[in-house]
Amino acid sequence: PFLALSPYRVPEMGIVLVFALVGLLNCFAAGESILTKHEVRKRQNPNNLDGILDVNCPDMQALYSVQSEYTDGFNDRQWTWSCKEATEVSYDTDCQETGFLNEVGELLSFQCPTDYVMAGVYSEHVNLGEDRRWKFTCCHAPGYFTQQCILSDYINDYNATMDYTTSGSRVFVGALSVYNGANDRRWKITSCEYNPGTVEVSTAQAQETYVVDEGGTTAVICTTVGNIAPSDISFYSPSDLLLDGTSSDEINQRVTVTQLADVSSSGVIMYSRTLTLANTVYGDSGGYICRATSLGNTAIVTFNIHVEAIFSLASTPELLFQQPLVITCLASMYRPEDATIIWQRMGPDGVTSEVIPEAGTTVVRGEFEHVLQTVLTIDEVYFYHVGVYTCNVDNLKTSVNVQLVRETPDTSIKIAVTSFGSRWVELELTDVYNENKPIDSFMIYQNDSMIQNYFNFTQKQANELCHGKLFSVMYNISSGIYPFTNYVFNVRPCNDLGCTETDESVSVKTLQSSATPPRYLEVVVNSTETTSLELKWLEPEYPNGIIVFYRVDYVGTKLYYVTKELLTDLNLEGSIDTPGPTLNFTLTGLVPGTQYNVTVTAFNGQHKQTCNGGYISELIMGYPSSVVTESTLVDAPPSGEEGFLPPSSLDPPVLINDGQEVALALPRPLNINGPLSHNQVIVVLLPEYACPAILQPPDMLFPNVESFVPYDYVLNEYNSSYTVAYISAEFDDKDFPAYNVFIVGPREELVEDQPNNRQYNFSNGPLPPHDYFFAFFLRTYPLTDFGEVNQTIERQYSLF
Repeated sequence: PFLALSPYRVPEMGIVLVFALVGLLNCFAAGESILTKHEVRKRQNPNNLDGILDVNCPDMQALYSVQSEYTDGFNDRQWTWSCKEATEVSYDTDCQETGFLNEVGELLSFQCPTDYVMAGVYSEHVNLGEDRRWKFTCCHAPGYFTQQCILSDYINDYNATMDYTTSGSRVFVGALSVYNGANDRRWKITSCEYNPGTVEVSTAQAQETYVVDEGGTTAVICTTVGNIAPSDISFYSPSDLLLDGTSSDEINQRVTVTQLADVSSSGVIMYSRTLTLANTVYGDSGGYICRATSLGNTAIVTFNIHVEAIFSLASTPELLFQQPLVITCLASMYRPEDATIIWQRMGPDGVTSEVIPEAGTTVVRGEFEHVLQTVLTIDEVYFYHVGVYTCNVDNLKTSVNVQLVRETPDTSIKIAVTSFGSRWVELELTDVYNENKPIDSFMIYQNDSMIQNYFNFTQKQANELCHGKLFSVMYNISSGIYPFTNYVFNVRPCNDLGCTETDESVSVKTLQSSATPPRYLEVVVNSTETTSLELKWLEPEYPNGIIVFYRVDYVGTKLYYVTKELLTDLNLEGSIDTPGPTLNFTLTGLVPGTQYNVTVTAFNGQHKQTCNGGYISELIMGYPSSVVTESTLVDAPPSGEEGFLPPSSLDPPVLINDGQEVALALPRPLNINGPLSHNQVIVVLLPEYACPAILQPPDMLFPNVESFVPYDYVLNEYNSSYTVAYISAEFDDKDFPAYNVFIVGPREELVEDQPNNRQYNFSNGPLPPHDYFFAFFLRTYPLTDFGEVNQTIERQYSLF
């Protein structure tokens, strides 16, 4: 039975398996024992090449690692098989060794029997076939089991190094090897986790607490399930080990622990033991333990046994005011003399307190055979005596609800405001007096509407009221209180039958607070002004006071061609307070063509009294409106040199003048009043007698664009008797860097490199071949807020 062919077989190995079986049968015929008793003897490790390999692990150890190197000259391997601790229990004599499991060149497939592990290996080399024959030793430790068995992949290639090691509690239990006909084998190893058997323990009942009436009988079945029989199953009471047959003659109590019984099914071993308690008493209540011990572990399960006493409680549930209260409690107890009695009361407020015997309150105790009686007496019952009374005997309880036949209270009271703010008022209730009518609370009424928050009495205050004493209470109201609002407060004493109306009331107006944001802020652009914006808005939804003025905050967020030097001179941000609570305002002195963010905030004002009796004005800042973004209108660029930047180290402006072309260093247009649209280069031809000193910008010489002549007219029809002008080129302002140096009248080979736009009769062709006086202008157009060229805004020129 210890020879097992591995289940991991492949069809093509069928013939080899037959040969292996035939070889094994020959071994049987020759009288060689397949399994022999394990003999402890010294073995060689590692082996010599072509020599014997003989490895035997010490007691309680097993093979877990193998390494091997192949040597071509010997056609053999040198082996190292290693052992490690596998059990804490001796193998004793339960070790057996196989005979040779394979012949030369045949399949080797072996696995130890269930719950056995490899503890030795023996091998001889056969030179004729250049192969080895193998034996293995298998051992078993009592109470240990193999689990989670796996067959490895091939752990080596032919004629190559082998190195395979398992971890944890995993050790070798089998091997599979195939021969390749070329003097070497490939190996697979079967390994399992080797651990001691364990048990799990549970109670037969699916509950943790076993309830039994005092004097009754309860039974608890404790069951173990595992792969090993437990060495012991014991029950423990809260203090002692429970032994079979223990008893108490005084109350005839019996403890019975039944004998062990086992059931084995499908390899699972089950044991059970039963604890029976008869004639139970309250002292048997508590936690119990069932503990099972095995080789691999100790398992416990806890459960409770609760013995209930039987109670009887008698009382009058409803009483008239100042009548006596008597509650009788009966408890069935086997040992009434050992019981502890506690009377408790839970009032309407949910607070539980112990009832202490005092003047007017007594507790009487009587003990009989297995019966305990206790009586609670209150001579005169007032409203603060009502509630749920509990008779507690050794934490076993029963209760009764005691109520009074009640009347509405009859109370005198005064109310005053002690302090207040914008969202709270503090009231003081004084001279409270009650003519022995129960009061639960004071109900506060605000503007004839009941406030949900109310004041509940403490036990001490209720007791004082009931006996006609005076006292005062403070009450702070914050829910439903709003700033700058008139309130009238009235207080009424209440109980569960209702409230008594009183004539006392007090008025107060709360302080101002921060206003909510102004609504619907609108910023309008003046169609004729480039430096102002008109604002209008609606007052806050909740002013929360008296608005004295609004604050307008603005900041510029988008500018054009602004340098650091200009920033100090521009009105880009600021705050302005309006003259009074006006709902419109005009921002002036702004920068044209600039985008601004604008908000409006309301300010409340109130007089606040000082410590010396004077008054100071206090401003309360509200919440700002939503941000509104708007831009001032674009304006014309500044006149003269202020509207241009210098031509970046190009000096003089006219760089080349050879009669037919002129190279100009164009100044960069600058407009702090808004964006620019495009630029035009204008050429003016003057007669020979013209004087440059009287030159004016082309708009003054030619009132409209139509006065400019086409370029073809200049070339073909113009003579020197009068002054004309034509537009040489036009380009977008954003493209200005490409025209920093602009050539008017280029030579033929340069025409392709310069603008030559004839769409609007513009041409940058050669200058006329005459002796003229030429003047050159750079004309700049600003861009409106709507992306169109504004022809009505004054244009800027630069004269060369």
